[in-house]
Amino acid sequence: MSVVFADWYSKLTVAVRWKGYLSYQFCVTSGVRQGSSLSPSIFSLYMNVFIVKLRHTGYGCNVHVCGQFVGCILCADDIIILSASVRGLRNMSDCCFEVSCDLCLTLNCAKSSCFAVGKGNKLRISDMNLGPNSIEWCDLFKYLGVTFQAGLKLKINIDMIKQKFLWRQTVCWVILTH
Repeated sequence: MSVVFADWYSKLTVAVRWKGYLSYQFCVTSGVRQGSSLSPSIFSLYMNVFIVKLRHTGYGCNVHVCGQFVGCILCADDIIILSASVRGLRNMSDCCFEVSCDLCLTLNCAKSSCFAVGKGNKLRISDMNLGPNSIEWCDLFKYLGVTFQAGLKLKINIDMIKQKFLWRQTVCWVILTH
């Protein structure tokens, strides 16, 4: 079956239509076919491999509120890996790299960062590796429009989302009143 998918995806070409003009066709070498009814299922199968493998590492965080083990959080192809220790995070990043190699996927280290919360957040920790690539530690990152800030306690800023929401509500109100 994988040979069929590999053949099918190796022939994927697209063109861009913009303002009534059509670009030249070009090959797409990554991702799933847009508009295909199979794409969500294929994507879910690939992402599930990451989830299962990460769970089997035994690292992650136990969320005390609900008593659940959480090793990763996903929204589409954005992944947050959670670990209570640097060692666990290293093992989980090694796991992600191995899975990506097995599935012939590329992980973008330029869009990745490490983040520490708690007593050790001010310690200088050597950069993490994702295969041959290095991932730096940071004090601030954005995920789905939410800003997370490191410290003794996790700080979360949702002001940008609130502003966008309020702006959209205002625009809708203006549209509705005209």
